[in-house]
Amino acid sequence: MGYTFLTVNEEKTNRNRVPKIKQQRFIADGSADDENLQWKIPINDWIKLNFNSIGLYRVKYELQTLARLNEQIAYQTISPQDRLMIQNDVAALCNVGHQSFFDYLKLLSSYTDEDNFTLFSSMQNKLAIIDGSKKRFARHIAGDLIDPNIRGAVYIIVSCYGDENTQKELRQLYVAVNMTEEKVRLLCAIGQSMKPEIIENTLKFVFEGDNVQIQDSISGFVGCTSCRDGRDLVWKFLQKNWKTLVEHFGDKSNFLIFFVENGLSDFADEKAANEIKAFFATMDTPIVARPVKKVLETIHMRSEVLKRDLKAIEKYLKQ
Repeated sequence: MGYTFLTVNEEKTNRNRVPKIKQQRFIADGSADDENLQWKIPINDWIKLNFNSIGLYRVKYELQTLARLNEQIAYQTISPQDRLMIQNDVAALCNVGHQSFFDYLKLLSSYTDEDNFTLFSSMQNKLAIIDGSKKRFARHIAGDLIDPNIRGAVYIIVSCYGDENTQKELRQLYVAVNMTEEKVRLLCAIGQSMKPEIIENTLKFVFEGDNVQIQDSISGFVGCTSCRDGRDLVWKFLQKNWKTLVEHFGDKSNFLIFFVENGLSDFADEKAANEIKAFFATMDTPIVARPVKKVLETIHMRSEVLKRDLKAIEKYLKQ
């Protein structure tokens, strides 16, 4: 069904600035709304709409209006919820073509001094966080255990920025612990490396032998898709081992749906979409027919974003 988003513009009348607001539906695939449905949305006195982000709708600001919010973001005069949702809205609207990712990159400069963890983690990693996580992990190995509330995040960071020795330590922890919750934390982290050889070893660790229980394998699988090389390797793994996976899990298993949706949705080029479509056309696995269709639609949407905004993004990054 979709929900609504608001486009906010300004008109100058003498010394006054008058906000102009247009409402239309936000539909995930970027298609138009033929029904012209309208939501009742209370408007407050802020140029920043949806105060404290309590309403379930997105807001699109025209460039001059968005630019005026930059100072409030930079000086943190608006709430963390609003700072989070402004960038969240712009990113979502970029994905479906209502704004350019060029606008999003310009907006991010306002968050240079951001100190709210939730907000900052939605945009980037700090080097200090990476270094601190490595130190915490070393102390954890030595017996000074990390707080369980942040343990999963630390595991992921050291896996992403660590080496083969780090992976060895993570796997040793996995084998040693008995708690299912802790095993899942470790499995989710182990594959989130940026090194192809480590990702390949993770897939072998998860699916070969009896290292990982069958119900936990999805946790190890999804971590391997966290980077571009990982997505390519996961796709090759699925092509090579699909029949084995079907035999292992059963041709009506929801695990197969998970492998398709979580392993293939992040591609962004039509070549990959064509390969996926052709491959599954030869596989007799009806349970993944709809998930494959969903994946192809998602890839097409991402491909359109790249076609539309790639040159503008390249220009901005070269400035």
